[in-house]
Amino acid sequence: MSVVPKRQWMQGFSRADGSDIVAFSRLAHEWTPSQPLVAPLASVIGADYAINLLGGGPMPKRPGRERVRFLLRHDDDASVDQQADELKAAIRRYGVGRLWSVVEGYEAITRRWAYAQAVAMPDITYGVRDREFVPVSVEFVRLSDWLAETETIVTLPIGASPAVMEVVNAGTADARDLVLQLASGGTNGYTNPAIQNTTTGEWLSFALTGAAANHRLRVETGRAAVERSTDGGTTWISAQGALSLGATQAGLMTLVPGSNYIEFTSDGTPNMTATVRFFAPFE
Repeated sequence: MSVVPKRQWMQGFSRADGSDIVAFSRLAHEWTPSQPLVAPLASVIGADYAINLLGGGPMPKRPGRERVRFLLRHDDDASVDQQADELKAAIRRYGVGRLWSVVEGYEAITRRWAYAQAVAMPDITYGVRDREFVPVSVEFVRLSDWLAETETIVTLPIGASPAVMEVVNAGTADARDLVLQLASGGTNGYTNPAIQNTTTGEWLSFALTGAAANHRLRVETGRAAVERSTDGGTTWISAQGALSLGATQAGLMTLVPGSNYIEFTSDGTPNMTATVRFFAPFE
């Protein structure tokens, strides 16, 4: 049986690491999300309509807009002016932070977040007669998909090549911001390793060796970074020059919704642990 949401609202705005959330009032709370798509259309002289340059593929997403409206109420703990001052200061000071949403269903409460930034200071309407309730409206530009509150972490000890890990993307959108890590378990823990998502066909290979137990290899797809460490992950240096990838591959690696089968290979007999980390994304 499907779960029908009882209530959905915008909970608040926090720093980029999720700390110091400033909550939005739920009095007369309204939330209006919107997100345009890029339409790569080309007109043809003498022809009706237009040609989609992406063929039949989905249109790319532009940044979303999230507008939330609510009432501030004067109470014994904080005046309306004090609440408004704290809201304005936090929204501007945090810069790019996390916007938090809540879906309250009959069986569970689900929290999700997205990277966002306020496009202007909050609009606050002070009435002539009623000072107990003050309407507030604030708009954010959303810079990512909505992401699950809890990070998905999948780990696989590897002692033979190839080895396959199943990674389930529980979201509804492709996950493009991943952290892939190989941790050497001893001498020559990995040699010229390769990582392939057999579900999408994307692959990465690396011309390097994890020569000791404290050697690490890390790929952060969100910032297109390939790094290695020789001190157990305390410090990292670029290993971009060791990377090879598919000839027609635009990015590093993605996870489609549902099951993804990630294959790890290495020359010789590997002794390593593979880890995949990501927040499941939702449209």
